[in-house]
Amino acid sequence: MIIELSITLGETTRTLAEIRNAVHGLTREASQLIHTAGQVTKDVRGKM
Repeated sequence: MIIELSITLGETTRTLAEIRNAVHGLTREASQLIHTAGQVTKDVRGKM
């Protein structure tokens, strides 16, 4: 069985752009979580 793949440069470019956007979004969310965790730690230490 022979499977032929035909992927255009445009499709590849769009896919890579989608991946970059997803990674950027995850990075932003991770940064926000780290910041929030730091704030919670600071608040808890202040109450000890």
